[in-house]
Amino acid sequence: SSDCSTSQTCEALGSYYVWQGSNLSFIGDMMNTADVIIYSFNEAR
Repeated sequence: SSDCSTSQTCEALGSYYVWQGSNLSFIGDMMNTADVIIYSFNEAR
């Protein structure tokens, strides 16, 4: 899955990281950054 949202499960790097939106605040901060990167990457393709 390439969909990524802070309110949904976010899978990055093929499921190496599966983040759930507000489990941990520091993970949430990382996820917000990853959201932008992943979204930009998907849009660029």
